[in-house]
Amino acid sequence: SQLWPEFRALGLNAAFYGNRGATVTQQLAFALSTAAAYLSELPSTDVLTVADVAAALHVHVAINPNYFFELAKLRALRRLWATLLHAYGLPAEAAQSLTIFASTATWSQTTLDPHTNLLRVTTEAMSAVLGGADAVSVGLFDSLFHAPNEFAERLARNLPVLLREEAYLD
Repeated sequence: SQLWPEFRALGLNAAFYGNRGATVTQQLAFALSTAAAYLSELPSTDVLTVADVAAALHVHVAINPNYFFELAKLRALRRLWATLLHAYGLPAEAAQSLTIFASTATWSQTTLDPHTNLLRVTTEAMSAVLGGADAVSVGLFDSLFHAPNEFAERLARNLPVLLREEAYLD
């Protein structure tokens, strides 16, 4: 961790649950309970400290189209992370180093009207940016029923560019 301070080797995959229908609260609960298990079990007095383990963690969340809930989820995650770290004797400032990776959810996509999925992933990406995600991945709008294709990949690549360049959401 000292040679690569920005490398987050331990991932908390709350998106796994979010893409299977978990609520906002459930995603946070599963991520934080897994983090608590890591913080309790991994540190050893000789090699790793609780601070080392906390610094190595990142969280991956799925963002659904419920705009304000998703904004609140990401903001709540940062606050709850600070509370969790405080319980392990770490300063609240350590919570600011948590890397949050957000991806658009597959749970909310439809096969009946695939172009609606374009609106959904746009809302989801915007929620992630405004909620404070460090990185955002936009999925293909037709991935549920179609093989990867150039058109869908182009739209997925261009959507974050539009949000950044046209809406000034960096």
